[in-house]
Amino acid sequence: MDDARMLIWLERVMNVSALFVALGVTGEFVGNWIAGPIRKRLDGVKESEIAQLRKDTADANARAAEANQKAEQERLARIQLEAKIADRVLTPDQQSHIASDLKAASLEGQHATIVWYSESFEAAKFASQIEGAVKSAGWVTKFPPASPGFNGLPVSSGILIMTEPPERSKRAGWTLLSALHKERVVASIMAFDRKGTEEMFKKSTDPEDSRILVIIGSHP
Repeated sequence: MDDARMLIWLERVMNVSALFVALGVTGEFVGNWIAGPIRKRLDGVKESEIAQLRKDTADANARAAEANQKAEQERLARIQLEAKIADRVLTPDQQSHIASDLKAASLEGQHATIVWYSESFEAAKFASQIEGAVKSAGWVTKFPPASPGFNGLPVSSGILIMTEPPERSKRAGWTLLSALHKERVVASIMAFDRKGTEEMFKKSTDPEDSRILVIIGSHP
C-alpha cells in the first residue's frame, strides 16, 4: 500500500472513530436527559419512605414510652396497695435503731404506757415490737390490754404519742416520735389536756406523772 492510500485509510478510520465518539457523547447526553427526571422521582420516593420510616419509628417510641410509664404507675400503685394491706412490722434492725436513739437522749428509767386495739392482732404485734425497742433503751413500760377509746383515750390511725406536762415527758415523746419517723413509721404527738392541773404535774416527783402514752391505732 502506497502512502496516499494509507493516509486515506487512516483518515477514514479517524472519521469513524470521531463518529463513535460523537455518538457516545450524544447518547450520554440523551441518557442523562431521560434518566434525570426518573432519578428525581426515585429520590423523592426514597426521601418520602425515609420520612415515613422516621415518623413510624417516632410513633412506636412514643407508644413504648407511654406503655412503660403506665406500667410504672401500675407498679407503684400495686406497691402502695401492698404496703397498706401488709402488717406493720419493726424489724430487729429497726428496733435496734430506735433503742439507740432513745439511749442517746439519756432518758433511762422513762415510763411509757403502750396500748393498742385489742381486737386487732396486727396492732398487738406491732405494739409488742415497739415495746421491745423502748425496753431495750432502758425505759419502764406498761403494756395493758386497753384499746384506744377506752377510758377516754382517743381513737387514732397509726401511732399517737401523748405527753404529760413535765418537760421530761415532752422530751421523751418527741425523741420517740423522731426515732419512729426515721424508720418510716406513721406517728403523731399531742399533749394531754390536764385542765388546769399542769403545775401540779410539773411539781410531781412520781415517775408516772412524767410518763408518755403510746397508742397503737389502726393500720393507716
